[in-house]
Amino acid sequence: MIAFVGYSALTMIIAWPVILNLTSALPHDAEDPLLSATILWWNAHVLPLTQRWVDGFFFYPAGGALALSDHRLGLSPIASPLLWLGASPITTYNIVWLATYPLCAVAAHGLGFALTRRHDAAVVCALAFGFNPFRVEHLSHLELLAAFGMPAALWALHRFDETRRPRWLAAFTVALIVQGLCASYYLLFFLVFVALWVLWFARDWRIAAAIGAACFVCAIALSPIAVDYARVHRELGLSRRFTEIVMYSADVTSLVTAPALVWLWGWTAPLNGNETRIFPGLTIVILTALGIVTSLRRPSPGRASRASVLCFV
Repeated sequence: MIAFVGYSALTMIIAWPVILNLTSALPHDAEDPLLSATILWWNAHVLPLTQRWVDGFFFYPAGGALALSDHRLGLSPIASPLLWLGASPITTYNIVWLATYPLCAVAAHGLGFALTRRHDAAVVCALAFGFNPFRVEHLSHLELLAAFGMPAALWALHRFDETRRPRWLAAFTVALIVQGLCASYYLLFFLVFVALWVLWFARDWRIAAAIGAACFVCAIALSPIAVDYARVHRELGLSRRFTEIVMYSADVTSLVTAPALVWLWGWTAPLNGNETRIFPGLTIVILTALGIVTSLRRPSPGRASRASVLCFV
């Protein structure tokens, strides 16, 4: 609770213009934020997973319009009560937008503490994940700011590996589902990371089997949404050609390119186009390098073989 209050206070300091215009303006621009605000309103007033909900509120009379975007259902537990109590869609959006910062920071804090048993190190993790330059690049993309399910899932995985308690496996499952309900593509990316985590940390097959079962439960829970997505995209003939994938993907220079809004590193922005700037910040780079060096100086049995497999992957 103390950590959440602290990170919330930091969010208010950093995002004070949003606080001052909570009911009358949207952060960054009026395009994607308006879409997200309307989707949050739709989720609160139309029963999710029904055909009417899937058909959405745009491109009438075409059906399945909501399958053309992430549905943000993972944020509805915050947004829907506010809307039901009379908050406007703009006010609700801004509150949810602000909440993603402390939520990401707290989840990273929990992960950092699970790994180090030190709150000072956990604070560094929280600041690195919750307030990094990548988030500045996506200020208008609420679904990308809602990334707290990933560190929360890793936090639960480490605790499950240590304690073998089912509640931590359940927490991992819930975190996966929530992340999938916030940003489906984040979940797809993250499942690759989970597989690598199992390869690196799982000490016996029972741990790996339990995690696999949890991922299966997550897949079952999200399958109704995935089926609708697949159906609508198939009916409309929507797909990405390989050339498009390459064109819209980050490259090596993206790692050293920051958004123009970042005061210290904004001068690197012209190196890449919008949404391909993924510079994490110099502090994170330095800390990562120090962590790698320290880890190499403390070899553990089996680490070399696992590292070889991961490098191959």
